[in-house]
Amino acid sequence: CDWSSDVCSSDLFDYSLDSNNFFPANSPQRATFEAALNDIAANLQDTLLEIVPHKDNPADSWSATVTNPSTGGTQSYADLILGENEIIVFAGARQLGTTQLGEGGFGGASASGTQSFVNLVLGRGQSGALGPNASQTDFAVTVGSMAFDVDANWYFGQNASGIVAGQADFYSVAAHEFAHLLGFGTAESDRKSTRLNSSHT
Repeated sequence: CDWSSDVCSSDLFDYSLDSNNFFPANSPQRATFEAALNDIAANLQDTLLEIVPHKDNPADSWSATVTNPSTGGTQSYADLILGENEIIVFAGARQLGTTQLGEGGFGGASASGTQSFVNLVLGRGQSGALGPNASQTDFAVTVGSMAFDVDANWYFGQNASGIVAGQADFYSVAAHEFAHLLGFGTAESDRKSTRLNSSHT
């Protein structure tokens, strides 16, 4: 997503891990998913610096890990390029259980090379996102993933008036899980300030 333009770029919604084909092209679920994330992004005012490995030093390299939304396993990526204010959101679906509708979270990142590049990857210009967890006051995200229950009775419309009894509002769940991906209720700095635990669905 790129919130500098109040819209998530289409190539940063990543459906490559959607092995259960929950988000077919031109489907209402894909349209509603992207609308929910765009609506959240339009209200973000932070600035995340770009990550371009090897740009200033050949030794500058990084890797990202995310939870595969279709399997629950771990997926790794090397030397992704992220523009300013961009993050990559991997989306998919799997069986989450009888009571869980969605699951969203940020991925992991590690870097090597110059210290300035390591700080860039881990903090993306947010100085409060660096250092020991206990002292962090800010948060920076690079990649994340969102999984939805493949068996739920979803309402994929964007007008809540169309929901009928027994349906789950996909837009609301997507917006909620995207907030967790951005660190709300999940980042160390936010958990510390709100006294929440580390489990969020």
